[in-house]
Amino acid sequence: MDQQAAAGISKSDPRPGTAGGLSPVLGVGLFVLLAAIVAGYYALLLTSGHFDLFHPVPRGMVFNSMMEHMLQGRFDVDPDAVGYEAFLRDGRTYAYWGVFCALLRLPLMFAPGWRTVDVTVLSSLIAILLAVWFKLRALYFLLQRAPDGAGTRFLGILVGLAILFSGAQISFMRLSLYQEVCFWGAAFGAGFMLAALRGLLEDRFPLSRLCWMALLAGLALNTRVTCGINLYGALGLLVAALAFRSQPSSARLRLIAPLAVLGLFAVLTGVVNYGRWGNPFTFANYYIYALNLEPAHADNLARMDKYGLFSLERIPYGLIYYFFPIWALPSAQAPYQLLEPLKRLFDFYELPPSHFALTDPLLVGLFGWFLWRLVRGRAHVASPLATTAVLIGLTIGCIMLLSPPAMCYRYRMDFYPLLELGAFLGLNVALQEYGATRLGLGRRIALASVVAFGVIFSHGIMAVYKVTPGGAGWVVFPQGAVPGYRALLRGETPSQRSL
Repeated sequence: MDQQAAAGISKSDPRPGTAGGLSPVLGVGLFVLLAAIVAGYYALLLTSGHFDLFHPVPRGMVFNSMMEHMLQGRFDVDPDAVGYEAFLRDGRTYAYWGVFCALLRLPLMFAPGWRTVDVTVLSSLIAILLAVWFKLRALYFLLQRAPDGAGTRFLGILVGLAILFSGAQISFMRLSLYQEVCFWGAAFGAGFMLAALRGLLEDRFPLSRLCWMALLAGLALNTRVTCGINLYGALGLLVAALAFRSQPSSARLRLIAPLAVLGLFAVLTGVVNYGRWGNPFTFANYYIYALNLEPAHADNLARMDKYGLFSLERIPYGLIYYFFPIWALPSAQAPYQLLEPLKRLFDFYELPPSHFALTDPLLVGLFGWFLWRLVRGRAHVASPLATTAVLIGLTIGCIMLLSPPAMCYRYRMDFYPLLELGAFLGLNVALQEYGATRLGLGRRIALASVVAFGVIFSHGIMAVYKVTPGGAGWVVFPQGAVPGYRALLRGETPSQRSL
């Protein structure tokens, strides 16, 4: 088997992008210009126009404090930095976020007054750009494999626009420490998705690629736990699928290396957990959460005693939150649908309501098409077993998100590695089958309209998210979601405390 065949590329498939006449210097210059425009646009949206990448945000000093204390061999943070998000144990204050974003602050130590320099906005922007870079690399990889033709160029442009201007890159742009953590988790997930996509389509997982995926999974685990669980599950099942193949024992031995990397990061996570909670398997102890100790939130602990931190009874309502957001509509008896069971089971159910088919309609369509083709055995993947293993692994953390007592809008970001990998696999099918042809006018208009809708809705929901108070929807907008947003448009501020 020659090198092209080993890479999963047919000799008969022309490779687009090699022609075109652009000099290397002009090509690099054009890339830098476009990258600067995209970065500037993201900075505009993220900062709502003020472009201050060091703008202070609430609790923006948490990771500065965490980094300083870790250098002293401690895992607590300053009480003034973490505020009501504090966990109180043995006279010290702790935060539940992973340590990666704290380690990012290490270079700040060389800057004067670093303890008061808030880099939350800058860090968020870098994470967003890194995620976009990985996704565009995935698109370029597919275009390089595809037949040269009008279909390839049209689909490539549409997916590129969807990546840049809708979905995960746009919908969650809100200045907060919570978002920074999610943005970095999404960046690691996008890098993992790219490596998995290349391996699945080339049918080749060299040791370097597996260890890279393990590194990203470990970093994600130390950033945002549910995102890390997704990547750990995907890589673990992938390694199992690769080991199941008939291959020399030496090839199976190499699979120990990525598992060792995963184990190393798991141990590091356990050390941090032990330093915070006294138990390596505890990621957060909500019985010592400062907010839960306030009289106004005493029912949170009673609810956790009754239903636990994760409950199967919550899963149907988790599915409603993420995929059937009818809960935000009024009922005949209450300002929200299902209000009684929601208040019984959840600490909060956060606005705004959304759906992936609205922010990412093209990706959802491509993913659905790929699953249909996979079931029919026509998915253009070399190993359906490995592909299925990765996709199933990426759902593990997502399933966990259906059962905790809090449903937050930003948690949707943990679903994107699964959605985007499935969508890129679906795009590969489309490119292989339609890349060399010219799509009909009706199809082109329909696909372009789908992308345009996703771009418009993503920008709209981002604007809504920016102004939505945090906390349970029925607390911040007790009169209902629609009247609540109308009040905001009139300049009225909700009287309830915004968490």
